[in-house]
Amino acid sequence: MLHITCGDFAADELRRAGVAEAALPWRDVLHEGPVPSDVTGREMREIRAGFIASCGWGAYGDVLESLEERDRLLEESGVQGATLWFEADLYDQLQLLEVLSRLYGLGTAPERVQLFGGAGFSGLGADDLRAGLSPVSAQTMPCAFRGQGSRGSAFSRTGPGQAP
Repeated sequence: MLHITCGDFAADELRRAGVAEAALPWRDVLHEGPVPSDVTGREMREIRAGFIASCGWGAYGDVLESLEERDRLLEESGVQGATLWFEADLYDQLQLLEVLSRLYGLGTAPERVQLFGGAGFSGLGADDLRAGLSPVSAQTMPCAFRGQGSRGSAFSRTGPGQAP
């Protein structure tokens, strides 16, 4: 099963604890910059890579390649199910909403998705991390799994001042 995390630190913590040998870190600052709902996956990657590069957070080509690899891994493995490791802050919750929307778009059944519900990952052992997992249901994330479409329109925006 694919393990998706809120970033590299969480992925490292899962490996350290022996919970997941490999994890897919979701590397995008979705509360900053444009997140349009009316674009293709390729266009979204290009828009986000352009924004991230314009902030000086990475070279456009490197960021685009990372986003393409991330999406390829999600599309190849996500339909089989996923374990999602995100915390309760805005940064993580927007990523979580995007991931859940993308899984919905792939046709992933909600019962094949598990979500970490703990306050954080740092220093937790494998048993504590696993104890924080619970299945996602259509009722848990209704905006992602019912009627929102496949591109994550629940958090989309086109410019500054438009709340996600």
